Amino acid sequence: AAETESLAENARAKLERKKLDLIIGNLVNQPGLGMGAAANQVTIYSNAETLELPVLPKRKLAEELLDYIVRFKNTGTLKD
Repeated sequence: AAETESLAENARAKLERKKLDLIIGNLVNQPGLGMGAAANQVTIYSNAETLELPVLPKRKLAEELLDYIVRFKNTGTLKD
């Protein structure tokens, strides 16, 4: 969910509307992050949880996201 405002509200609406298990949202208007930048910051939303990840280099962020997705698939939760 790439958003310019109201990230939580818009991401949760997409999660519900599209009947998803998870959605990953980010604000695309953050200086120095996202498109064309070396780092990004995202938030993962499930129906019951929200997990904001820190600013990370994109490769590290991808690794973290995969770990959280696998954890969620195996346990139904984003938390340890």
